[in-house]
Amino acid sequence: CFFRGCQVDSVNHPTAMYQMNCGNRFGGDPALGSWVTYGLGSENQDLPGFIVLPELSYPQGGSANWNNGYLPAHYQGTTLRPKGSPILDLQPPEGVTRDTQRANLDLLEEFNRRHQREYPDYKELAVRMESYELAFRMQMEIPNAIDIDSEPEKLKEEYGIGQTDTDAFGHKCLLARKLAEKGVRFLQLYAGSWDSHDYIKLAHGNLIRQVDKPIATLIRDLKRRGMLDDTLIVWCGEFGRTPKINSASGRDHWATLGFAIMAGAGVPGGQVLGQTDAEGGHVTRA
Repeated sequence: CFFRGCQVDSVNHPTAMYQMNCGNRFGGDPALGSWVTYGLGSENQDLPGFIVLPELSYPQGGSANWNNGYLPAHYQGTTLRPKGSPILDLQPPEGVTRDTQRANLDLLEEFNRRHQREYPDYKELAVRMESYELAFRMQMEIPNAIDIDSEPEKLKEEYGIGQTDTDAFGHKCLLARKLAEKGVRFLQLYAGSWDSHDYIKLAHGNLIRQVDKPIATLIRDLKRRGMLDDTLIVWCGEFGRTPKINSASGRDHWATLGFAIMAGAGVPGGQVLGQTDAEGGHVTRA
């Protein structure tokens, strides 16, 4: 389902990103993923409810795009690293057993409880204690959840893993499916570099090849597993592009018209919502 009617108040990347993710171009409000997990909770208490899969460099505006704002810190997005181990220190140091870790955490919790009784209004302490416990549980849950190697070779090939153009985003899409299967409520995947102010046909052509196959496979994979009926997939950017090509064969920032694509969760496919003027620059009917 294509929706032609997204609008923002700014054509600067950071402010538009904040508005897209948090509804506020100045940042500081809770991100959409924070609100969803706050309202619906998570189906797996051993994993974060809101997980972000960024690129090597964070998007414009940085981590404020998945900030918890004025909600408890528990609802902030948790990032997984795109290269190497998705989470640092996932395994305890050599010679440290889980029993030792458990004993250390129990002692730390005892100290924190005493401190909490003395300062009952210090809400951040409770969140920090909860984070320690979640990290301990994640050491058991995460390794299987992020184990791409155990997936069938044919499926990895479908996602484009191991192929030059599609490997990076294919990893993200397959990882997102595995985490959704484990009960993670909200997942956000980033694919950047779409800011084509020049030579847009060449630039966007290369980018489309990176994401098209993994996205199509993600939809098919979710459908095969019976997950697409209750999983909503949304693709969008922070703003649109000018309806006219500029002198450098590119398109510039455009705030008054952008689009979003939706699939799954009962959204009827094969339709276009919203209407634009003849040039594709302004919304005439949302």
